[in-house]
This record gives sequence, C-alpha cells and structure tokens, in this order.
Amino acid sequence: MSPTPRAKSARGFSLIEAMAALAIFSIGLLGVLHMNVLASQQNGLARRQSTASKVARDLVDAFERLPYEHTLLSSESTIDPADPRFASFDETDGRVKLADALALVGERPLRGARRREHRERHRAHLRSGLAGGSREGRGRGHRGPPHPRHGALPHHGGRLQAGQRLGGEGQPPGHGPGRRGHSGDLTMRAPRRPHGFTLIELLVGTAIGALVLTGIGLVFVSQASQYQAHASRRAVQSSVRQAMGFVERHVRHAGYGVDPDRAILAYDSFDAHSNTRGVGYPDGITVHARDLYFRRRATTVGTDFLRFDAELQRPLRKGEILLVLCPGAVRYAYVTVGETAPARATSVRLDTTPAPVDSPAGPPGALFREQATLGEACFHDSESPVVVRVERSSFYVTSFDDDGDPATPGATPYLMLHRGADTNGDGTIDGADATPLAVGIEQLQVAYILNTLGDTPPPLVGVDDDVPWGETWHIATPELERPRLADAYSSPRRLGSHPANIRQVRLTLVARSTRADTQRRGDDVLLPGTLGTEGPALPSGTPTWRQLENLGTTPASGFDPRGGGFSRAVMRGSIAPKNLLMRSQFTPVHLGGG
Repeated sequence: MSPTPRAKSARGFSLIEAMAALAIFSIGLLGVLHMNVLASQQNGLARRQSTASKVARDLVDAFERLPYEHTLLSSESTIDPADPRFASFDETDGRVKLADALALVGERPLRGARRREHRERHRAHLRSGLAGGSREGRGRGHRGPPHPRHGALPHHGGRLQAGQRLGGEGQPPGHGPGRRGHSGDLTMRAPRRPHGFTLIELLVGTAIGALVLTGIGLVFVSQASQYQAHASRRAVQSSVRQAMGFVERHVRHAGYGVDPDRAILAYDSFDAHSNTRGVGYPDGITVHARDLYFRRRATTVGTDFLRFDAELQRPLRKGEILLVLCPGAVRYAYVTVGETAPARATSVRLDTTPAPVDSPAGPPGALFREQATLGEACFHDSESPVVVRVERSSFYVTSFDDDGDPATPGATPYLMLHRGADTNGDGTIDGADATPLAVGIEQLQVAYILNTLGDTPPPLVGVDDDVPWGETWHIATPELERPRLADAYSSPRRLGSHPANIRQVRLTLVARSTRADTQRRGDDVLLPGTLGTEGPALPSGTPTWRQLENLGTTPASGFDPRGGGFSRAVMRGSIAPKNLLMRSQFTPVHLGGG
C-alpha cells in the first residue's frame, strides 16, 4: 500500500505571527521616533551655541572698552608652551595630530578588524566541523551498536542487498513507513486539521493590536508636536541671531567720517504705522557712516545742485546724504539729494524743501540740509571740494497683516531696514521704501551708556527714562553744552547727555515664532520686576539693565512679548561705536568711484 499524500494545511496567521509583525512594525516606528529625539538634541546644541556666541560677544565688547594701555591687551602670550597638556605633541600649538591620536589609543585594532577576525575564525570552525562529519558519514557500515528501538539490520554489516528497497516487501523490521518500532505497520499518519484564527484569538489579537497602535500613535503625535516646537524654536533663534548680527555691524560702524552729534539718532517707542512716537512700541535707531566706495570732485557747487568731475556709476537716489568737504576738510556741509540722478549723470539736484518729520521711516532731517553753507568761499576755491556719500541705516519693527484684511486678526512682526531714500522709485520717501530683514522680530529695545571718567558709574539713557526723540537730542541741547570735535575727552561737555557722548549701545531683540501653538500658552519674556530680569542698581537708584529696558508693563497690541502660543527668544548685545571718538573731519584718500 502506497502512502497517501499529505494534505496541505489551509491556515491563516497565528497569534504569534501577528504579534511578531506588530513587534517589527513597532521597531520601525521607534526608529522614526528616535529621529525626533536626535532633532531635539540638535536643537539643544543650537541653543547652547547661541548662548556661547552671546557670552563671546560680551567678552569682546568688554575688551573693546579697555584702555589701549591695559595689561590684558599686552602682546605677551598667556599660554605657557611648557604646559603638560601639550608635552606629548611635537609642536606647542595645542593641536592634536593624527599620529598623536594613534599613540594615545595604542595598538588596539579597529572595531571592523575585530569583526572580520571573528568571522574568519567562525568560518574555519564550520569548515573543520563539516569535514569531520563527512568522514564519519562515509563509513562502509554502521560500526556502533544498534539503536535500542530499531535492532540490527539482518544483512551484512547493516547493508541492503542489491535490488532490495525500503518501504515494501523485504524491508528491514522496524523501518517501515508506519509507526516506528512496528515492523510492517502501514498505518498512515492523520492529516493535520485545517485551521485559522478562532474568534477568541481574533478578538484578543485585535484588542492587543489596538492598544499597541494607540500607544504608538500617541507617542508619535507627541513626538511630532515636540519636533514642531523644536523646529519653531530653531527658526526663532536663527532669526534673532541674523537680526542681531546685521544691526551690530551697522552700529559698530556708526560715526565713521560723520560728526558724532549726528552719527546715532534714537527713536524711543516708534509706531511705524502712524510714523510717530507712541507708547509701548519697539524702539528705532538710525546710524550714519561714510560710504567707502563713493568719492567725487565737485567742479561746480551751488546751493541747490552739484556738478561732478566724472559720471556716476550708479544712481544717486532722492533722499541720499552727501558730505561736501572743502580742501583740508576745514569746512564742510551735509546736503540731501532732492531728485534721483541716474547712472552716467554728472550733476545732482539738492533738496531745498523744509525739513520733514523726523522719523526712522522717512527722509533725513534738518541736520542733513545745510545747503546754505555751500555759499561760503572755500567751496568755490581753485581746488575743487570733495564729495562723499553718507550711508543712512534705520532699524525699526513693524507688523504686516497675514491675510491682507485688517478686519481679521493675525499679523507678523518684522525687523525693517530703511535707507532714508526713494528706493522703490515712486518719488516719495516713506515706509514702502523699507526692506524686511528678519521675520518674527517682536521687540527692539535700545539703551545708551554715556561717557564717564575714572570709576564713576556711567549715565544710562533708556532704562528708567525716555530717550530724546531723534535729532531733538542734539538740537534741544543748549549750544554751549554741545560737545565739539576739538574738545578734550575730559571736557565737561563730553560728560553730558548728548548723542555725541554715547560710548556703548545696548540692543535687546525679542523674536517669536511665526505660527502660534494653540496647545500651549506661549512664552513670557517681559517679566517686569522679577528677580533675574534686571541688573543691580547704580548709586542713583537706576538699575543697570532691565529685561526689556524701558518698555514698561503695558506693551502695545501686536508687540506684547507674552503668551499668544508663541515661542520666543531674547538676545542682548552691547556694541561700542569707537568712531564716535573722532576729533576732526578728514578728506578721503581712496580713488573713489560709485
């Protein structure tokens, strides 16, 4: 009787298989979640780098305020080449070279080499084991005692005779296709019972899978939310760093080739929408410095025009400031371009209209409209006067409606740069000529540290009090109290409250995320009066600094650095504009251009 072919078992997934699949799926999801964890760690690293950059900037500013003869600025090195930390290297520069690193770790093999050695040893072991097993299996017969349940084969040496086969007549006892130990028993094995999931297995597996997937889903949603929060914070930190770096460069350059009394103009609490001073708004600041790439000779000078000795290489736009210097720079005058002069032009019209409203989002004011001075004799001497361009950079904060409909809520603040010129060519100098610098800048607060002598605490402006508005800080100062270029640094006029006596500009920027998170309240960076949000008090009772200087406790709507579901970052920097120490005007020696 021939054996009946075994029926294939019709079956589905078992509970163990389903659980194994869920486990593999869970491992994949955990890998994705681990990526979010790594992103969070990178965000923490970026935050620490931001803090380190701020500390480094503060240290650099502190060194800049030191006198030139201070011992800390000596040329002697503070690193001892005999320091034992550098003794193991060939050079004393403190740099670790590859040979030094290998010497530190010794002759320890690399991890990959250990793995290859282990694999080769394992393969050799397998080859030797297989060789031994094949030699034993190639014996001519069964050399050991018979199996206790089988008995010995009834032939020579346990070998079958020619023509004899297993499974039929003449088969050795105990080796039939039936049950083991019953000679000639042809009883067939029963086919397996076809089966799949039972109802209980299905319900249990579904319940467990649902619980596992629910947990994984909750973890994934939480990690996704955390990732979005960290991504938002990274964007906020990047925006505030970009804004601070840009403003710092311009403030540090302020006063180069420009009189200190008009190098920096302060605009405390500037409402950009109404172009006036408000209450609780971010500050504005305007700085002036010479353009290094513009220089012309004025062959003809009038009170309303200038004619140059060479063509313009780029346009001079309406509102740009020119400084006309007599030979030797003994006398000079600041004038403003009245009409845009195109490239290749050889003359320019000057603005003779009354001075406009003084603001960082408008044209230059009265301090840059001295065209009446051009009638003096030195401007018409045989040697032509030199004309240079003064670059004006105004920084302020304004907001733009997200959807263009003022009736709906939602606006995003931006840090703006205004050049005081008609950059868009519409013939008007207004807020439309400004350029956005950084998104999400919610507050710009500026305080000013003035000149002092010895160990006397310096006067502070903009921490407890309001800063005089724009050009009025200079104009409202009595004539006899205004510092002159020729005044000694110890002169009483150098110690008063005047923009020419500014020795340090302290900037505080607050950046917020562009999208609000409805699941959280949002950061509060105002914190007035809270311990740690203001510095120690001076003998006058004025604190050395506050978290947001003189903003107060009621910021204007749209610029309130509290709540709203926004992530926020605060960055503070102190800049020492050394060019405000200038004692006299000078004529540029570069060949010019522009």
